[in-house]
Amino acid sequence: GLITQYNTAFPILKENGQKAIFFIFTNPIGQSENYMNWEQLSEMKLVGMEIGSHGHYHSDFTKLQTAEEWGREITKNRELIKKHLGEYPLALAYPFGAYNDSVIEFIKDAGYHFARAITHGKNHTKNDFFKLDGYFSTNDFDYFKTIVSF
Repeated sequence: GLITQYNTAFPILKENGQKAIFFIFTNPIGQSENYMNWEQLSEMKLVGMEIGSHGHYHSDFTKLQTAEEWGREITKNRELIKKHLGEYPLALAYPFGAYNDSVIEFIKDAGYHFARAITHGKNHTKNDFFKLDGYFSTNDFDYFKTIVSF
C-alpha cells in the first residue's frame, strides 16, 4: 500500500493495459502520507487492479498463536478491505514471506484462493497455490535482469 505504488507503478500498468495485485496491510492505509488511502485503492480496483491481503499490522504469521492474534491480522484485514472496496480479497502475500502448514490451513479456511511468499522460485503447479513465489521489485536494473533471465 505504499504511495509510490500508486504514483509510479499504477500509471504505467494502466497505460499499458496491464493488471497487477497490490498486497496491502491495512493499519497504515489513510493514516500516513507514505501509504495509499481507500479512495486511491478503490480507483485502482475500478480499472482492474486486484487488492490483496498482507495482514493488518504486517506481523509474521508463523508467530501468531491465539485466535485474537489471527483475528487481528487476518480477519480484520479482510473485513476492512471488504468494507472499503466491496469484496473480500482472494489473494494474500505472507509478511516477510513467512508461512508454515498451520498458516496455510488458516488462510485456506479464511477463504483465500492463493498466497505468495518471496522465495524467488519460477516454477509452480496447481498444488502450489498457497506456496507461490514472488520477487521484490526495486530500481536496481541489474537485479531486475537476473529475475527475468531464465
